[in-house]
Amino acid sequence: MKYELKYVKPGSILFSGLPVVFLFLGLLGGLVAFYVTPSPIFEPLTAGARLVATGVFALVYALLMLALVLVSAFVYNLFCKGFGMRGVTVEFQPVDDGEEETEEDAQ
Repeated sequence: MKYELKYVKPGSILFSGLPVVFLFLGLLGGLVAFYVTPSPIFEPLTAGARLVATGVFALVYALLMLALVLVSAFVYNLFCKGFGMRGVTVEFQPVDDGEEETEEDAQ
């Protein structure tokens, strides 16, 4: 079965797990940037200031990445629906749970 993705709903991006994933990645990046390998600029910061900096970094990172994905979805929708270009095609193949996939099935 082949399916073509012609339109991405922006609401499905906003109200999914994606913003939480971006926030988690921002927290990891902030912890690395302010605690694990801090720049000499951040040496005089107290532990509380580093914690606040990590939170702000995570929030800004999540918002920027979410904005990037939303703009990408808008441009994708513009080209697919507005200009009539082909969308991304995905092929699905049904697989039984109890049956292992052979090399012929994988191709």
